[in-house]
Amino acid sequence: MNRNCLLIRSIYCFVLALLIQSSPISTAQAQAIESLKKVAVELNDDSAQFLVGYMYDQGQGVPGDKGEAAVWYRKAADQQHPQAQYHLALLLLHGDGVTQNIAEALTWLEKASQKNDQAAVTLGKMYLYGDHIKKDYKSAFSLLKKAAVNMDIEARLLLSHMYRDGRGVKADSKQWIYWLKKAAAAENTQAQHELAIAYANGHGVQRNINQAKRWFKLAADKSYAVSQYELGMLYATDDNNTDFDKAIYYLQQARKAGFAKAGSQIHRLEVMRANEQSASPRISSSFSSQDVE
Repeated sequence: MNRNCLLIRSIYCFVLALLIQSSPISTAQAQAIESLKKVAVELNDDSAQFLVGYMYDQGQGVPGDKGEAAVWYRKAADQQHPQAQYHLALLLLHGDGVTQNIAEALTWLEKASQKNDQAAVTLGKMYLYGDHIKKDYKSAFSLLKKAAVNMDIEARLLLSHMYRDGRGVKADSKQWIYWLKKAAAAENTQAQHELAIAYANGHGVQRNINQAKRWFKLAADKSYAVSQYELGMLYATDDNNTDFDKAIYYLQQARKAGFAKAGSQIHRLEVMRANEQSASPRISSSFSSQDVE
């Protein structure tokens, strides 16, 4: 490795460390930023150009300036830097610091999506929902499938929806559950909730209340209010393992989180708990996926 490469790598490491710090920059850090700019200009280094753009974009180490960020992103994007292409596309898409230009934004997203999963997901969602572009489920499926295979969590959830709903691909319950499990296992809260719904209703999988409780709990413990509600209702209506204490606990958590529907159930369950040995009628639990695509 030649001396220039070693110098550039050292500067990158120093500036990247700066980007994760929140404290005021030191004189040495300010000098490193200037060195990075020098590399970006004199050596026309695309990674350095991207980093300078990102720093202006985020206001880290320099005053935030979206317009200046776009200038540096464009320099790197013109050299086929995928992340720069993606970030430039976002600025153009939203008119953030630059004149909004949807057509140019789409051009950069198309280029970036070849190597950048974030760009593939962004463009895939645009095709899926018809956002700034005509709906095209097949293109959306192709982009999201590519990103999902590359372990992008959001892409995995969206891909599961496409298999479930038959958008851009033939509906396939096995593939729906396969990708939903992948997203849920990667700690996607919505996916965990949706998988719990599937187990609770026996949709795409064999009905399994224990698995439903497991996945609801994982989402509920991350303050996902609708999962807190559904888990509470499941504990209240499980004929094989009714637990009013847990039911009321999770419903209270859901109410605290603003899920108004929970409030109407708590008093009824408290009465049922007090009269557990009586012939009080059980509350029926209805599950709804509450998807947000």
